[in-house]
Amino acid sequence: PTGHLPQQSFREIVYSLRLQDNSPLFLSILPRPGGAIIDCIIPNTAAAETRLVQINQHLPGYLKFYLKELGYNHDGVVDLLNRACDLDLTASIAQLKWDTKHK
Repeated sequence: PTGHLPQQSFREIVYSLRLQDNSPLFLSILPRPGGAIIDCIIPNTAAAETRLVQINQHLPGYLKFYLKELGYNHDGVVDLLNRACDLDLTASIAQLKWDTKHK
């Protein structure tokens, strides 16, 4: 990464999430009618299930730390999260800690 977020949609960035073996975490992301709920198809592996449990704890926090670890610009990541995620969750990121070993 050059430090700047690529000109991608939030959905494309979520699709780019990888497991430790570099396989994709999400195979498919499907919005339900109305758009408030989505269904995700992930690989049938323990690693994918564990990663999804971690992400479900706090999606904006996970993405902020993950994208920052990949070298993306802090301000660009925060801007993306403010536009794509619940603002209360985004505001609470400061209270989180990132475990670089377990991600």
